[in-house]
Amino acid sequence: MGGSASKQKSEAVTKLVQASLTGETAGVEIVLSESLCGVNDVDSGGNHALSAAVCGGHHVLCQLLLDRGAPAELKNGMGCSPLWLAAGYGHLEILDLLLGAMDEDAAKRGVDTANCTGDTALLAATSRGHAAIVARLLERGANPNLANKAGDYPLLIAAGNGDTALVSALVAGGADPSAANAKRLTPLHSAAAVQGGADPQIISLLLNSGAPRAAKDLNGATPLAIAAHCGATAAVGALCSSEEMEIADSDGHTPLWVAAAGGKLRQSKPSLMRGRVQKAAEIAIGSLQRKLPAKTDMRRWRRRLQTTKDRQNELRGNHGMPLIGEDCSYCEKPNT
Repeated sequence: MGGSASKQKSEAVTKLVQASLTGETAGVEIVLSESLCGVNDVDSGGNHALSAAVCGGHHVLCQLLLDRGAPAELKNGMGCSPLWLAAGYGHLEILDLLLGAMDEDAAKRGVDTANCTGDTALLAATSRGHAAIVARLLERGANPNLANKAGDYPLLIAAGNGDTALVSALVAGGADPSAANAKRLTPLHSAAAVQGGADPQIISLLLNSGAPRAAKDLNGATPLAIAAHCGATAAVGALCSSEEMEIADSDGHTPLWVAAAGGKLRQSKPSLMRGRVQKAAEIAIGSLQRKLPAKTDMRRWRRRLQTTKDRQNELRGNHGMPLIGEDCSYCEKPNT
């Protein structure tokens, strides 16, 4: 009898989570009326009814489940709370509903609660570009400087995505522009490596808020060196000064060396040759003309930059936010 009852409950939970995910209010009510499971029971993947309804964006159903006693802070199998999922999937109305269902202390905990990889709701919303969600979380006191287990944090991700509005919002909300991740990448490094060219407005925003322009990553590369290698003329113009021109990486390569060796000197030179750095540029160009960089050195630098770009692609990733209907480990559709 025990095994039969356990099987019945498991099947009921599966039906409940499935109906919640697809927004079948009548189906949810039928399952709950049978009293074989409750709103806080989880399936084999750690999913529960409220987390599924949030993922599906079903506001009315979320309200019904909350009225039935669904715990607003109950995390799923990957450590994501309903509030986290609402933020990551961009459901502002549901986010407000969940915040309204919590007392002040619970809401404060909720906006900063992280999942099993250390990603906060703010980081999830930032990675998906949900500006309204980011604004609401900051308004409710979310800490913009909480990093995940890899050391990544919202401003680093927003800068890497080239999202000017989010960079501005996060800086205004207290994000630290000088913070670095485990690879010592700062928001300026992240912005300089944006595919398609760094946005000089983001560069200016970060510099004006105190971002260290001479910061080095683990390989000793500055944001200027990365921008020079990418041929991002506008970013180079915003970043370069006579001091930064002379900063070499761990292999002794200056930004101008990187630009010349990568065939980007023509693109970078107009910005580099501004009056205040003209002398430094002429000296560096003369050095390059006397001794061309070794191909092996350039291959090493390209591999280094590719590692940086690979990291940028990771930062642009889902952060645990697969789309509904895809390989969704945070709110997986149960088998029927």
